[in-house]
Amino acid sequence: MSTAKIYVHIGMQKAGSTAFQKTIAANAPHLAAAGLVWPSSGRAGTWHLPLLEDEGLRFVEPLKSELAGAKGAVISYEGGYLAPDAVISGLASAGRLNPLMLAREPVGWLNSFFNQLIKAHRVPWGEIRDFDIDAPRSSRALAIEPHVERWARRCDKPDDFLVIEYERAIRFSDVFRRWTGHSLLSGGVSENPNPAADVSSLRVLAMIKRELAGADASTLFRAMTLAHARLNESWVDTRTTQAAMFLTEAEQQSVLTRYAPGFRRVFEKFGDGPPRESCFVVRPQTHSRSSLFNCSEDERALAEEILNTAA
Repeated sequence: MSTAKIYVHIGMQKAGSTAFQKTIAANAPHLAAAGLVWPSSGRAGTWHLPLLEDEGLRFVEPLKSELAGAKGAVISYEGGYLAPDAVISGLASAGRLNPLMLAREPVGWLNSFFNQLIKAHRVPWGEIRDFDIDAPRSSRALAIEPHVERWARRCDKPDDFLVIEYERAIRFSDVFRRWTGHSLLSGGVSENPNPAADVSSLRVLAMIKRELAGADASTLFRAMTLAHARLNESWVDTRTTQAAMFLTEAEQQSVLTRYAPGFRRVFEKFGDGPPRESCFVVRPQTHSRSSLFNCSEDERALAEEILNTAA
């Protein structure tokens, strides 16, 4: 088996992945000079979603070819921890796995996920209307322990797996050095590539999606693209500003009861110890989710303008 190291960033979603991937991509020539490839095999733009979701393993042999003569590869996809077992085994056949997970505390993750549902170009109104903290999609994403264990079983030794707590002010240059032992020439992107929509924008976006509940996907995508262009200057950089909280205190407590024990065990086994206890506190709800479905006159007028343009 190859002695090359496979540095694979596997998650979580909503934990700075877009900024991390852009940082790695910007440093690709520098990393190549150090013997680390940013493989094109199974990469779409700056993420390796095709590589880590393809159970047919079409990209594994091309990856091995890219690794020829290299010290290792750097791979990133925030949904990678959910990858099928066959994909994990395929990557392990290409070299020594060194997974990284940036883990975000469960309440903050779920609150950000709800924001993203409204903001996303392709998510229809029904998913927003029916949002529930126990929905299968979010439950699978937050139950990180069994997925971490699946990856850890394919590592040569426990120290090859690294879990780092995601914080708003995280420095990706520090993360990368700790993970790979290599430095980056640039520490990160200057602007947040994926800011959270502010509350007024969320109301406009929700109205657009509600009005297009029966429309085809292309119309929804076109309207959301127009809406993003009109609204995004007011969006929130969550690296410096706390986003609005849409989960009730009871929902937050339920999420913590269900997922916090698994998070703690993962950090104790693969991190530097338990995460900060401040991660697992219930915060005041700042806005009810139902309040997002009642626009002001100005917000309604803007939503209607966007809908007319997209029609």
